[in-house]
Amino acid sequence: AGLLESGSYAEAEPLSTQLVNSKPACEVGYDNLVAFARLKLELKKPDEALHVCGLAIDLDEIKQGAPEVMVEAYIKLKLYSKALKVADRLIEHAPDFVTYRVHRLVALSHLRDSDKTLKAWEEILEESPEFATNPQLSYVIMNELIQDGRISEAKHEWDRIQQLCQDWNPYLALVEPNLQINLGNYELAIESLTNSAKKQP
Repeated sequence: AGLLESGSYAEAEPLSTQLVNSKPACEVGYDNLVAFARLKLELKKPDEALHVCGLAIDLDEIKQGAPEVMVEAYIKLKLYSKALKVADRLIEHAPDFVTYRVHRLVALSHLRDSDKTLKAWEEILEESPEFATNPQLSYVIMNELIQDGRISEAKHEWDRIQQLCQDWNPYLALVEPNLQINLGNYELAIESLTNSAKKQP
């Protein structure tokens, strides 16, 4: 536990693996399994995290710790439909917990249903206004709108986030050139790329 709390994930992994492999899941315990799954996620091993989540869920189907890790693992594996199903189940248990709604939003944004994504985004902004200044989520929204050809709405979101986040941001830098090209502003797209190269070579 000490290694996990200190962030020494690489050191903690073999010890945790030995524990999980040497004892029945019921002896390892639900919370330890969830911590091990989280460790696997931190080490960029989402497929292994899912396996450990399954062991935890076999012990307790009601607790939300394992599904919380599971939805993140599915997103990292780009299994967005599965991530959406888990996020929806989590929201059923805790409808006011905004983190679950954010996971749902990210999953939706990759399923090419921009109407549902926009509705989910509006609900998050209404219930938790602090997310209005989150460039990563704004990037998610704009990226899907551009892919769906809804350029004017993407521009509206760009103008909104620019008013709130005026400093350079890597997520906004990713989406700006694509947006400007779709708006026909090729010089602005080149300027954005040049500026990003200077900021993050």
